[in-house]
Amino acid sequence: MAFIFGSVWDRRNRNALNELSKSVERQGISIQDLVANGQLTPAQYATLIQTVNGLLKSGEVGYYDLNNSLRSNVDSIADKIKKGQVTADDFNKNGRLLDSTFFTSDFLAQLNNGTIEATNLLDDSVENRHLVNGAVDYENISDDGVEGLNFESAIREFYGVNKNLILNPTGELHLTTYASQVEDIYYHSLQSSSSPSGSLTNDKKIVLAPQTGYFFYRLKVVGELLNKRVVSFIVQNSNPEATIGIRFLDSSFTQIGGAIYPSRKDFGIYGIENITVPSNANVIEFRADNRGGSLSATITNPIVMASPRINLRDGYINELEQHLEKVEADLEKYKIDDADKLPPIKVKTPNNFSLKNTEISDRIYYDGKDTFMTDYDVSESKRNLGTTYYVDFENGVNSADGLTPQTPFKTYAQAITRADVGEIKLKGGNHYRYNAALPAVNKNINISSYDGVARLIATNKPSWVKTSGYKNVYQTEQKNTQKVVDLRIPDGDGYLTYELVNSISEVNNTTNSFYVIDNTTYIHAKEQPDNNDVLPLISNQNILTTNDITYLYLENIEVIGGQRPVRTVANGIRFYAKNCKFLHGLQVNANGLEIVGGVSSVCQNVIAAKNPMDGFNYHMGTGGSKPYMNEIGCKGIDNGELKGTGGSRSDNGSTLHDGLKGIRLNGYYGYNDGGNIADVNAGTESWNLNCIAFDSYQGYDIIVNGGAKIFLDNVSTIGSAKSIISQSVDDEVYIRRGEFGNKEIAGTEISY
Repeated sequence: MAFIFGSVWDRRNRNALNELSKSVERQGISIQDLVANGQLTPAQYATLIQTVNGLLKSGEVGYYDLNNSLRSNVDSIADKIKKGQVTADDFNKNGRLLDSTFFTSDFLAQLNNGTIEATNLLDDSVENRHLVNGAVDYENISDDGVEGLNFESAIREFYGVNKNLILNPTGELHLTTYASQVEDIYYHSLQSSSSPSGSLTNDKKIVLAPQTGYFFYRLKVVGELLNKRVVSFIVQNSNPEATIGIRFLDSSFTQIGGAIYPSRKDFGIYGIENITVPSNANVIEFRADNRGGSLSATITNPIVMASPRINLRDGYINELEQHLEKVEADLEKYKIDDADKLPPIKVKTPNNFSLKNTEISDRIYYDGKDTFMTDYDVSESKRNLGTTYYVDFENGVNSADGLTPQTPFKTYAQAITRADVGEIKLKGGNHYRYNAALPAVNKNINISSYDGVARLIATNKPSWVKTSGYKNVYQTEQKNTQKVVDLRIPDGDGYLTYELVNSISEVNNTTNSFYVIDNTTYIHAKEQPDNNDVLPLISNQNILTTNDITYLYLENIEVIGGQRPVRTVANGIRFYAKNCKFLHGLQVNANGLEIVGGVSSVCQNVIAAKNPMDGFNYHMGTGGSKPYMNEIGCKGIDNGELKGTGGSRSDNGSTLHDGLKGIRLNGYYGYNDGGNIADVNAGTESWNLNCIAFDSYQGYDIIVNGGAKIFLDNVSTIGSAKSIISQSVDDEVYIRRGEFGNKEIAGTEISY
């Protein structure tokens, strides 16, 4: 469904008139001034007048399309229609004339008898409401008849004086630069982490990345905002996790009262009208914040007006709400989930793909426009288990009961060793090992976070102090450090990793470097680092299961470091993860997520990055168990530390082995030192829908070998020398749509 905001006309000439009207407002001069200055030629002025007259005459602009001010002007014209100013020549003989129903029977009888003189009309004897449509040509009204109608004012009033105060630069120019160029009086400043950077697209959109994206546009309380002390706003937002609101700041940039957040309407519409601007407000801040979101948010056409209402062609916000309620009822009636598309079509599992009955097998849909989706959410599979314990490494104590956020344990180890534990809730922030290795997961359990994303880190908390005799060196007591990561500096989907050098002196001279000797780790830093920001990682287990559990659920957790960030080895386990990151494994063959045996692994919005080998790795168990996998919206990215410099490598984004089977839906796999998608061995099968594989350091995006079978449904490969490599004559590569470059297929390629 398309919505047009900030526009009164949706006509053929609307764009040209809009541009003219904006120019008039911005420069503060009349149309006559434009003609006088040569900026609008007499011919162009005549065309403008003719166009507006034509729209009025044709009926494309009705009386109730006009705002109150212009209606008043039109009424004044009618009031000034007097005897002699409207003659018979002014009537449109081809249009509808005066209708007999407007006259009494006596009048009509006298008229027929010739006793009434119809040649000359008495003053005020005809009112405009008694003129049939088309009876009077607008252009034939005399100059006296339009006395008091200021043409420039009429045009500006018709469009609505209340223009959008949020600028829309051309060519994605930075808003600060553009505001200076056009001398916009309202623009104050912008704080944003968005795409395009510091601007909007040409079609008035802003994309906010999950967990990091925001767009805060500040307006000075000047001009109409100062005079009227009222503001309204409306915007469309694709992600309900992103918050949309407005707040007021005083001269010291202190918030006045609370921020105002409207509720979400249908089709992602957010808006509030007639908000009073506080008398002590100096700045108004429009806010779009996706830092708490797990998916990207597209913000479309943000509008802020110094007006008690928003000028929309189809009515105001309350009318829009009523319209949307009706649409919603219609959509429900016809089982259509959007006004411009049919219901999603359930996707049938390919005939030759043998994996059935997974969580998403019968719940994949296609919208008819190259988009696949599922209505399954991993949280559906979360179980209610034993007691919930809370952990806060910074403020908790292990002698507390751990049963509430106000009485948390200090350590993860304290919680997981409780006999009755069913769920561990980690407070947002860092959680470390504490005087001992992190215990293995030896029971069915849920591990999630509260108050932000929690990081479970396989190291001791450092205590950085200045190293004597060196300008740029700090040290902490930590032996066997294998990596140092800096949480202050994102690097792709992980964090900046420091370079290992050979001496303290070299650390002093090398930015982002570290050195280890005896029991001490040294880092390069120009100022005191925060103990929770720069972390020396040691080779120790992180999340590792024993072989006798049957269930593990993770949500909103970053697992950083360890021999392998997450490894399951239980033959009967069902593993679930949602909104997690598995980063910076240490062992030379470390995979971000390593599933060895079990029943299944189902991940949603999980990122496996910055690991020495694979991002997602699946193998048969020692007891012969073969888990299936589902990856929904997952990323296997930037795995393999040698990045193409170590010869032939197989450090993959996501990889199935040993006859295992799985489904990847809407996955994103790239920058790996191996196949971005790699499925090998006889009996291995994968179905890949709407996935993107790109820029492998080994030069191939997708690899199959050993008799594996792969289904590629609308998959795109970008940037690598070869899009698909099949190395065995027994391989089967099934392709349905998609984008592929060079293919090197030793097996059989099949279109389906």
